[in-house]
Amino acid sequence: HTIQATFALINYTITATSGINGTISPSGSVAAACGTNSAFTITPNACYQVANVLVDGVSVGAVTSYTFMNVTANHTIHATFSIKTHTLVVNIIGNGTVELVPDLLLYNCGATVQLTAEPGVGYEFFGWTGDAGGNANPLNVVMDGNKVINAIFVDVASSVAENLLAPG
Repeated sequence: HTIQATFALINYTITATSGINGTISPSGSVAAACGTNSAFTITPNACYQVANVLVDGVSVGAVTSYTFMNVTANHTIHATFSIKTHTLVVNIIGNGTVELVPDLLLYNCGATVQLTAEPGVGYEFFGWTGDAGGNANPLNVVMDGNKVINAIFVDVASSVAENLLAPG
């Protein structure tokens, strides 16, 4: 008598999906041989961040990679994303105010904020420093990160005197 046995490696399926504004790679139904490791990369789109990753329905946090170790069952992995938000601090140097439109605590990444400098009595607007430059008024600022912008106002009387005394 002859006995012959044939063995086949067991394959499991890892179902990888993502919400909008980012990707998971590899995605879809991913085959994983029993006992192997299977790695995934989670990548948010520009202006977005990983909000959460669920592995088999349980949160593993806002990770950008995950590896299933020693796969011995089917699994799921799902990534979600949220928009990044940024702060805008405007410092006033001298006597004046700055109107922000819109005036919010946090701005979505990519949003535009218009800054309009209003000098106080006896002052004039000189310019912007910090994360902005020049003297455009109003100034449009694209929120691509946290920003600190200084609005500089100078006393008209001292400004006139400095110009009269300047060589040239």
